[in-house]
Amino acid sequence: SIPEDSEIISAKLTFHNMNVVSNFPNYRNSNDFITIVPTTLKTPPFLTLEDFDQFSSVDNPTELAERIDVSTIPPNSQITFSLNGRGINEIDTEGYTLLGIRAGYDLYNIPNGGDFTVFIVNFSSANSDIYKPYLKIRYLPNPICGNNFIEPTEQCDDGNTINGDGCSSECETEIIIPSTRIESRA
Repeated sequence: SIPEDSEIISAKLTFHNMNVVSNFPNYRNSNDFITIVPTTLKTPPFLTLEDFDQFSSVDNPTELAERIDVSTIPPNSQITFSLNGRGINEIDTEGYTLLGIRAGYDLYNIPNGGDFTVFIVNFSSANSDIYKPYLKIRYLPNPICGNNFIEPTEQCDDGNTINGDGCSSECETEIIIPSTRIESRA
């Protein structure tokens, strides 16, 4: 899990593509793409028959990553999607992040007149974890003042939370004015 109050900076979903098969290799249009959408699986992390058609709303679902043109995807390759702001907001910091893959024709529910693209993805096999998809998340942990490590939101961190020593209890630089001692002579 990701520490509480951490800021997610970026996330990338990577999986292994086995092949893209098309019955119209010389004909491409703007709907020949794949993208990432939210899902509502009933029994995460396992995909069951009950989960069929649970990959976001049927028409015009929220897209969580950039589109990738299927004609640019070589066989037997890794595909990486960079999640956009909406995708980052879908990340479950304590459990399973549920993401699905949708194709352009399916995304817009457009009849394609018999033309098709088959996108074959192998996530894992019975005896190998080689092709498991993974979500790589970059985040900034919640800064902890007083741990002797200057984090991005801190100006200083002297290992304590005592004011008056040049670094405040909020890890902000303090200006220390030396006190002047005045003695009276009688």
